[in-house]
Amino acid sequence: MMRRGSFFPGLEGFKEIRDPDPELFRPYVPDIAAFLDEETKQFPAESVLCVGKIRHIGSTYVSEFKYLQSVCSPEQAKSAKLTLAAPNWYHLRYKAGNAYPKDVYANDAEYFADIAKAYREELRVLYEAGCRNVQFDDPNMACSSSPFHSLRHGAF
Repeated sequence: MMRRGSFFPGLEGFKEIRDPDPELFRPYVPDIAAFLDEETKQFPAESVLCVGKIRHIGSTYVSEFKYLQSVCSPEQAKSAKLTLAAPNWYHLRYKAGNAYPKDVYANDAEYFADIAKAYREELRVLYEAGCRNVQFDDPNMACSSSPFHSLRHGAF
């Protein structure tokens, strides 16, 4: 069953995993660093790993977009916005060699080419559903430029 409103788990080639091994992750990535913080000691209960060739198999957002439009005035519905995770979200979080299986993708270029195809298809489907406003969220971009991050975790 496809999870609604969650892009990566809705793609063929990705699998949700429960209680991921902390060794999969880059400890200096801001959200991972927060999870590994000595005071917090909380780690994600789930993550998503590439396990095969990536392919768009249907939108997980169209029903949410249609619902959003239904609760807005007609004028507001025209500018209704959806947000999607940045294409590099999971790749950035994982240590080198953990973002995708080497027997599936030989390199990052091949991996990101299929991710780009999946995003293009998602945007096409959303456009056909009437969505004209999509935002890509990349909170790590904002965190990586802060002076605090540079001092505490080193450069990316």
